[in-house]
Amino acid sequence: MSATVLSRKRGHDLVGTYVYGPVRSRRLGMSLGINWFAPWIKVCNFDCLYCQLGRTERLPRREDFVRVDVFAREVMRVFAELAERNVRVDAITISGNGEPTLHPRTPELIAILLEARDRFFPGARTWILTNGTRLHVDGIARAVNRLDERSVKLDGVGADLITVDRPRFGFRWTHFIEGLRKLRDFHLQVMVLAGRGKNIRPDALAAWTSWIRQQALVPKSIQLYTVDRYPAYPGVRPLTRTEMEAVVQYIAAELPDIPLDVVWPGAATSTGE
Repeated sequence: MSATVLSRKRGHDLVGTYVYGPVRSRRLGMSLGINWFAPWIKVCNFDCLYCQLGRTERLPRREDFVRVDVFAREVMRVFAELAERNVRVDAITISGNGEPTLHPRTPELIAILLEARDRFFPGARTWILTNGTRLHVDGIARAVNRLDERSVKLDGVGADLITVDRPRFGFRWTHFIEGLRKLRDFHLQVMVLAGRGKNIRPDALAAWTSWIRQQALVPKSIQLYTVDRYPAYPGVRPLTRTEMEAVVQYIAAELPDIPLDVVWPGAATSTGE
């Protein structure tokens, strides 16, 4: 089978604003995106093979982080405009141009966001997409627990995490586990790949499911998806439906008590949630 060619799609790259959308999410309905990093700058401590934001080229700089007062003004302004136009917002998702918990003022930013949500879109659920590397910090864990939902990335364990997610700094397994245990609940989000970084080998899946059992983790769901956007590195291939079916069957058999939320190949839409 020939490799699928993934085209660069509108809305799948770095964003230039602090609030973007809403766009139709694969899971969440009409999702309003939140970015608290500088426009068009990736700020992350991972360099994932599949990242639609491109490669992680450097360490974060002070100017990469939006000022709290600037963020507050922009969120209130945009939310007010959307509410005035009766724009539908089902979810408000913190993701943006990288790993959101790297911002040193994360708790204050979450407080501002929740105030704006309660004022303008009280029915919208708040989400964060995170790699979990800063959740061991008490202030960040408490702030993240104020949100409605938390999705934590776990694309592999051992060598597979190093190969696929390519941590650049700030990752320790002890901190990651500690952070998960501080959350009131969470979803585990896993990207499954073929080609470069293939993490659907029997040994990789066995190690991943065994680790979850060993740690006695009980996530609300496992969010399983494959690549549908232009990846940061060449050679990454999305799974075919047949390959995805095999992965789903394996995980369902190994972790039968955890609900599986599957985005099937070709079913994705315009956001990463």
